[in-house]
Amino acid sequence: MNKLRRIRGPRILTQLNETTYSELESQTQNFEPETTKRENVTSSVQVQKLVMKPYRNTGQLEVTATTVSGGKNYETTVMFEDVVYEDSDQSDNVSFTGSDGDEHHIIPIDLSKSNVKVACECLDFYWRFAPFNSKDGSLHGQPPSPYAKKTDRPPVNKNKTPGVCKHLMKTITELKQEGVVQ
Repeated sequence: MNKLRRIRGPRILTQLNETTYSELESQTQNFEPETTKRENVTSSVQVQKLVMKPYRNTGQLEVTATTVSGGKNYETTVMFEDVVYEDSDQSDNVSFTGSDGDEHHIIPIDLSKSNVKVACECLDFYWRFAPFNSKDGSLHGQPPSPYAKKTDRPPVNKNKTPGVCKHLMKTITELKQEGVVQ
């Protein structure tokens, strides 16, 4: 969701692009033209591997998952912002082994409050969402090259809505089961 933030000093307003995962998923479901909703097709997706890369100093957590659907592997990435790291295991936090081999402890990430950047290697995400996630500030990585229309078919994302694909949805489902997000 785009928000305006006042900077101290002269009255200058800057636009910050901030989007939570919950907003991206909701936008995806709201524009979905197909009769089968994305959350219903995530059952065909399997998460083979989850790698969690903590950035304790900046309060970020990068999660990379290898997902499989239709016999193909797709790498998804979710970068969470405003992650609260703790020094020890407590009753209200979740622990995981990071990509650095160390045990880390965080307060479970609230998907409706933590801003995210997302990416997936699948063509559905690349063509349907990535250009609009880039404009929204919720794309992890480089934006795709501009699309040169070659047919007279209507666009698949006519409302130019940022969103997530089934591979990203399945990654989040896996993180929910692990207790990392809520």
